[in-house]
Order: sequence, then C-alpha cells, then structure tokens
Amino acid sequence: MTGSGVLLTWKKMDRSHRPRVEEPGMSRGAASDIAQVNPFFSTFIMQPSRGKQPYFYAMVLLLLLISMSAGCLVRQAYPSGERFGVDPGVPAAVEASAFRDVVLRVEPVRVAPPFATRKFTYRTGEATYEADYYNGFIDTPDRLLTASLTEWLAASGACRAVIGADSAARDDVELETNVVEFYGDYRQPKRPYAVVAVRFFLLERHGASSQVVLERRYTAAVPLEPSPRNDDPAALAKALGLAWREMLSQFTADLRQHQPQPTSHKPPSMERPAENQGIRIE
Repeated sequence: MTGSGVLLTWKKMDRSHRPRVEEPGMSRGAASDIAQVNPFFSTFIMQPSRGKQPYFYAMVLLLLLISMSAGCLVRQAYPSGERFGVDPGVPAAVEASAFRDVVLRVEPVRVAPPFATRKFTYRTGEATYEADYYNGFIDTPDRLLTASLTEWLAASGACRAVIGADSAARDDVELETNVVEFYGDYRQPKRPYAVVAVRFFLLERHGASSQVVLERRYTAAVPLEPSPRNDDPAALAKALGLAWREMLSQFTADLRQHQPQPTSHKPPSMERPAENQGIRIE
C-alpha cells in the first residue's frame, strides 16, 4: 500500500503540473473579446463542456452569420438619386427698352405649395400627382427660380439696374412672380412634358399704395428629349429649364415693348392689363 500511496501521490502531482492543453477551436483571447461584447454567450464561449461543444460551435457559427448579414444590411445604401438646378441659359441682349432708366426690384418668387418641394412632381392623371422621393432639385424651386430670374433680367439689359429683395438700394418698380404650375406631365407616359405656368406683376408704388403697371401670365409645355427611360430625371430637369426660359424670354420682350404710364395719384385700376398668353412647344 505504501507503494500505491506513493504512486497515487505522484499521479496527482503530475496532473497539477501538467501543461494545460487548449481545447480545439476558438482561442481563449478571442473568446474573451466576444464575451466582453456579448456577455449572454460568455457561459457557452468561456466554459463549454464537452457535451455542449457541438451546440457551442453551432451557436458561434450562427452568430457570425447573423453579424455578417446585419453588416451587409447596414452598409446597403438607399438610392441617393440625382439633384438638378433650373437653367434657363443666357438671354439675348435687349436693344431698346422703355424701362432702360428704371431700377427694378425682384421680389422672391412664390411657388404654389404642391410644387414648392425639392422633389420632382409628376402628374399622372387629371387630378393625380406623385412625388419623386429620389430625384429632385438641388434647392427649393422658389430659391432657384428667384436667382435665375434676377440674373436673367440683369443680363438682358432691360432695366438700368436689377436688385434683390434684400437690397438697400432705392427702386422704381417691383416685380412679383407667382409660379402656379411646375411639374412633369406623364399622363401620356410615352410623350411626357415639362409644364410651367407663371404670373408676373410689375408694381409701381405711390407711398403706401401700389399700382399694377404690367401683368402677364404665360404657360409653356416642353416635351422631354427621347431617353431610354421614360422617367429620366435629367431630361425632365432640362425641359423645365427650357420652359422657364420661355417664360423669361416672353416677359422680357413684353417688358421692352410696354410703355410706362405717367406717374399719377389716381387709385390703381382693377382692369386686367393684358390677356393670358400660352406657349406650347412641339
């Protein structure tokens, strides 16, 4: 028994000093890192029993697959769409104008609420409109149209000077602009149009009152250029710019031909100064 006791003691000491052999699979350092991130799995990762090893590896594999799938979903970006301006181009110089010596103040353009958004608006039925949540304008239409209107009139030379609404300079007349239609007409999907309708009011102020000296309304429908896509946003943006150009060109021509009335202190006339004019480009 003495020999057996010595042998038994030697075996216990041998086991206590035997180097620890890592279980096959995940290292303790990697397991510790995952356990810190997700303590719920710390019991299964840090201390897997021999009976639970298949379950443990299956859970780790499932966790990795879920993490990779979630990462792909997070990284998947929604379509960013495209952003466009409204470019009417450069006007032709006005040779002569009755407003050559007039300082014109351009008030901010007001756009009707259905079309005042940055999103492109499509007309799909007689009373049905849809918004494009991916493609649209780089800024709100009122700002884009106000900037291009001011630049157009200044470059045309129709007036001595053209100033913005926030200018401290003194003006002679003011221009108010209301855009009542500004959309893409897709009621005929194979032949869509860009539609723009505008009302211009040229005001001459007399103290606290004002008088409308020129009023015009124009409507333009410009077909979109052929494109592989019927709903090509670039084609719509270009057509809207051309339609806006027609509005500005016609108004500049009417401004040049209009003869300002002599200043008077009579109450402003309520008669309509001019008939509505429509433009349709085929």
